[in-house]
Amino acid sequence: MTNIAKFGFKTLVATALLSSVAQANFLDNTYVGVEGAILSTNIDASDGWRTDDPSDVIGELSLKFGKDFDIYRVWTGYSYKMESSDKSGVNDSNYSNNEIKFQSHNIILGAGYTPSINDSFKALIGAYAGIAITKGESIDTANNGSTEKVGDTKTGGIFGLKLGGIYAINDSNEIEFGLKSDYTSTGLEGYKNRMDYGAYLGYNYKF
Repeated sequence: MTNIAKFGFKTLVATALLSSVAQANFLDNTYVGVEGAILSTNIDASDGWRTDDPSDVIGELSLKFGKDFDIYRVWTGYSYKMESSDKSGVNDSNYSNNEIKFQSHNIILGAGYTPSINDSFKALIGAYAGIAITKGESIDTANNGSTEKVGDTKTGGIFGLKLGGIYAINDSNEIEFGLKSDYTSTGLEGYKNRMDYGAYLGYNYKF
C-alpha cells in the first residue's frame, strides 16, 4: 500500500508539473486586446420602399484574444456595432418618411500576415469572418403624424479585411491601428446587405 501511495503521489506531482509547463507554453505570445473604430455604414434597401439607402457613421467596440506567431497571428473576438439611424423619404404619398435603425453583435475569427518593418513596427494584412446577430427596426411616419414600427433580429454572416500596422511599445504592450472594411449578410427581409468601412485603433497586451 505504501508503494502504491508513493506512486500515486509522484504521478500527481508529475501531472501538475506537466500541466504548468503546458499552460506556460500555451500563453507564450498570446495576447488580449481592445479596439475601437469609427465606421461609415451603408445598408442596401432592396424593398423599394425608401427613396434612398440607409447610411450613417457609427462606432464599434471590440474585444479579442489571439496568438502571435511572429510573421502571422490569429485571433478570435467579439464586436459590438452601435446603433445606426437614417431617415429618408418613401415612395408613397400617404407617408412623409421612413427611419431605419440597425445594431449588431459579432463573433469573429481572424488571421493576419505581420511582416516586420523594423524592431518595433510590423505591417498587418488581415481577414476575418464570423457570425453577425443584427437587430433592425423600421419606423414609417404617415402624413397625419402616426407611426408604424416593425422590428426583427436575425443571424447572418460577416466577412472583412483590415490593413494597418502594429507598434510594439515593449515586449508586453503594443498599439494596433489601420483601416478596415466588412460586409454583413443581415438576414433581414428587405435590408439583407450591409457594408461598413473606416479606421480603427486598438491596444494589445501580450503574455
